[in-house]
Amino acid sequence: MPPEGEKLPGSTEVIESIFGKQKYIERDYSKEGFTTLILGMGALVGKTTTKIVKEALTSIPMKKVTKWCKNILGPTLHCRKIKAYSKDKKGTKVGSFSCCKP
Repeated sequence: MPPEGEKLPGSTEVIESIFGKQKYIERDYSKEGFTTLILGMGALVGKTTTKIVKEALTSIPMKKVTKWCKNILGPTLHCRKIKAYSKDKKGTKVGSFSCCKP
């Protein structure tokens, strides 16, 4: 049971809407992949103020977020494709994305 006053998305329409918004945001970050953007989904359904956004952006260093994504989420589909295709073609360089680096 959720704490009193907490609202949880319960219908498929709400969940589909959240994924739709997430996919729309992902278009601008297509090379980084959908996987790591999943951390921002809470901002789509929660109360967001300038103070909350500032606190979120300054409380955890980007290095820790990147390390967590790499260790927990693993490489994105885009990075997996880059690695797979770079093995097949001579001279193809693996992308400069942090997820693609060993």
